[in-house]
Amino acid sequence: MKIGFGFVALAAILLCAGQVDAKDVKVFVSAAASAPVQRDGFTDLAFPNPGTRDSAKDIARVIDGVRGLRTVKRPTDAAVLLQVVSREEQTGHYLVHVQVTVQDHRFELTGASIHTWYASGDDVVGQLNAWVKANRTHFQ
Repeated sequence: MKIGFGFVALAAILLCAGQVDAKDVKVFVSAAASAPVQRDGFTDLAFPNPGTRDSAKDIARVIDGVRGLRTVKRPTDAAVLLQVVSREEQTGHYLVHVQVTVQDHRFELTGASIHTWYASGDDVVGQLNAWVKANRTHFQ
């Protein structure tokens, strides 16, 4: 049986799909939980609200499409921790606020768009990617 070059190339592409390049900066994305609330003598546990959780998912999707960045499933595997703290709509602008932690360094970014929450997340990733490129020596 003869295997064509096209089949071999397709198999190589499928094997490589989803693999993380050793040079990629690994990012763990999460949504911040709200503070526990006391009501009627009961404590409602803290969970991320649906909006911040959706923005965290959007940001993770965008990160996985950016060359040089990759999401990971555990914070212990990450060089960068990105937490969606909140999101808000102000006069037609969709704002997503995140906190980024790298080693002992912590800073905040705000993504903005007049179109969608997803576009605001895309703006956050653009800012993060620029910061990572400017600080590449810390990730080698």
